[in-house]
Amino acid sequence: MRGLKRKIRAYLIKRKEARTHRRYEKVLDSKRHLIKKELPPEVSAQAVSEVWAPYAKVDPGWAQVYCSINGIASPYYIPSDLWFVLIRRMRAESHAHRDQQDKNYLDTLFGGSVRMPVAVARRVSGTMLDGGFHLISFDDALERCMQYDELVVKPSTETHGGENVCFITRTGSDAEFREELSSAMKRMGRDFIVQLPLRQHPDLAALNPDSVNTLRMLTLLWNGEVRLIGALVRVGVKGIRVDNPHSSNGVSCVIDENGCLTETAYDRDWNGHKELPCGIVCKGYRIPHYEDVKKKVFELHARIPYAKIVGWDMTVSEDGVPTMIEANIGAPEIYFHQIAAGPMFKDPELFNEIFSAYYGRKA
Repeated sequence: MRGLKRKIRAYLIKRKEARTHRRYEKVLDSKRHLIKKELPPEVSAQAVSEVWAPYAKVDPGWAQVYCSINGIASPYYIPSDLWFVLIRRMRAESHAHRDQQDKNYLDTLFGGSVRMPVAVARRVSGTMLDGGFHLISFDDALERCMQYDELVVKPSTETHGGENVCFITRTGSDAEFREELSSAMKRMGRDFIVQLPLRQHPDLAALNPDSVNTLRMLTLLWNGEVRLIGALVRVGVKGIRVDNPHSSNGVSCVIDENGCLTETAYDRDWNGHKELPCGIVCKGYRIPHYEDVKKKVFELHARIPYAKIVGWDMTVSEDGVPTMIEANIGAPEIYFHQIAAGPMFKDPELFNEIFSAYYGRKA
């Protein structure tokens, strides 16, 4: 029976990975028009094949697209399909991770170790709870919410890129506010969370005051050490509350090792911009309390060692405290990191060490 279960599980994993490959083949095909006619030898089909041959068959188009955009020539760019397959394999070691990550339980994972948005109410598998996980009714939840003038209601599972997040502000009568809240909560279904909105640091608000502009910090736990492998800021546009480029017309800009923005921000179509939507020049703009945010995500990653790669959505509060919005354990994206800063694993030794461990072959 155990053998049969293993075979079924292996089959399902293989099928899931095949779907991932097909999905990102379409993404790459949609970007091939960006490839320049003349490219450095480092991103030739032969150079890419030599690097990846021990692990997987790789389309050199990924390296060629990235190089055409940023001018950084390297065969070590990671195709998005292999990236997501790698993350699944890296987290498969532990039963502690659930594929369907629930934002309602970030409080239990990280509560007391980092500032987070205050939860007013939540629903888990159809059961209504208050912020402290005490059983309440739907009407009780509404009454608690009515104490505030502004709330964020969002699904707690199966969310991507800020989809379906509702910002609800009291602008009319109590009855209208209550009805808007009730309607939003019912639309969310069986799993959602209601939180108080965050107030961000003035230097982040300057980038776009209408959205909480988040820092995506990508960390790797490897050989007993947490290291930062990518950092960028996501900036929204005027009148839009969500900062994610996929859900708005916002942009992402990589942060350098000194905590300053690099020269170019990129939108969801991978177009480069020297200025943010608000008109601020990207290059050199300093992120407030960046070293504190970096230190905090290192501390947080140590609490979940079963996840080898985590994408942290962080911000800085009005009073300068690093604040966690979400922890993306499932599939933190790497498009904008590689577009602006080059390959995720720039050290060939680290690259080969990781892929050898999880693709079962040696370079």
